[in-house]
Amino acid sequence: SSGQKLFQILMTYSVYHPEPGYVQGMNDMAAPILYVIPDESLAYACFCAIMRHMTSIFHPNGIGMNRRLDLLRKTIRA
Repeated sequence: SSGQKLFQILMTYSVYHPEPGYVQGMNDMAAPILYVIPDESLAYACFCAIMRHMTSIFHPNGIGMNRRLDLLRKTIRA
């Protein structure tokens, strides 16, 4: 099922990339990829490619994500 594929992608990523490992929000990145590319291995490869450019957002200290959310808050208020 799609849920199992998503779990496998995120688990495999966190095992092979212990830094940052799994961080909340990664599923929001992986799920649309898996929807468009239903092949688990190809979806995983795409997810890894995207994560190479987004690791600062998903750092365990949350600073990158908090900066993005702060920018979103400021944009919505404007």
